[in-house]
Amino acid sequence: MTPFSFFLITLLTATVTVLPPGDTAIENNTADLESDETLDVSPNVKTFGTETKTIGGIQVELTKEVKFNSSDGGHLTIKNKSLTSATVTIPDQTKVKAPNSWNGKIIPPKQTSTSGTTPAGFQTPVTSISVGSVDVILVFDKAITILLEGVTGQTAFKTPGSDIWNLISTCVGTYENPVDPPINGECSISNGINTKIVTFHFTEFTELSTIPASSSTPTASTSSSGSSGGSSGGGGKRSSSGAPSSSQGYAGSLLPETTHSEFSVFPNWFQTSLVTYWIENLITDNEFKNAMNYMLNKNIIKIDVGEKKDIPTLDLAPSIKQLFKLWSLDKLTDSTIIEIIVYYRTVGAW
Repeated sequence: MTPFSFFLITLLTATVTVLPPGDTAIENNTADLESDETLDVSPNVKTFGTETKTIGGIQVELTKEVKFNSSDGGHLTIKNKSLTSATVTIPDQTKVKAPNSWNGKIIPPKQTSTSGTTPAGFQTPVTSISVGSVDVILVFDKAITILLEGVTGQTAFKTPGSDIWNLISTCVGTYENPVDPPINGECSISNGINTKIVTFHFTEFTELSTIPASSSTPTASTSSSGSSGGSSGGGGKRSSSGAPSSSQGYAGSLLPETTHSEFSVFPNWFQTSLVTYWIENLITDNEFKNAMNYMLNKNIIKIDVGEKKDIPTLDLAPSIKQLFKLWSLDKLTDSTIIEIIVYYRTVGAW
């Protein structure tokens, strides 16, 4: 048998057509696997030099690769017969790269119990979808898609061995044609029924639930002068008193100024004006950041955030705008938004 001959592998693995070294193909372009099966491409995995990628803040040293080939130029699909709500789609001629410890086997999407640390405002998930490998990060040179049926909320991922859930930002484009995220990154988009995660890596994915708003939120400080709409036990709630006057500040006329001692934590116009302008894209991220910086420095937003670290390259994650949008819809508490502001101030975002 010559090196270019075709042969089939069938153990407790999917059927794979093995091509010349470094290439492989899935029979009929679909791997419909049982939960205990894997897609075994190990016979045609090849080693190359060393390439380092950063996924979710974790550096991965890649030394192995294999390229997927479609029989008709279309996409390849990986499914789990026991989890029909999750489908992986891989473009033709896509390379998957992995660390040296990878065994050359790809697990289908599997629902598993999980835990971990979530960003402020979200509950710890109890289930997640693992795909690819539970031990190593698999990285692609083209964006692949994971369809999650019935998922509509905020998505997140974490890498093998990590306890930190990373929020996934919203894809640019439409649900039907989402734009690929930056290389090595990820994004997701929902049509209100299902969600597509477009990603350059196989890791662990989940849907996060927000912490529901409740009346049992921390008490915020209030002025001794009193305000007609505020309350000392308002959990950081906005006061309705005090009409703001115009101020140029950092955000021009979009940023009114007020006698901030009349307010508990947020001026009432902060959510209804400034945040609304931002989430509706009437002002830019930089304008919003400048406004936040101005209001924190001037104690218009009265939060003790400690010393700001000097990290000038940090930017606002797209998912933060979604959190502020949820807050404007009263789906997140003021205390949750305070935690988010404290975090972003501390790490130098504003």
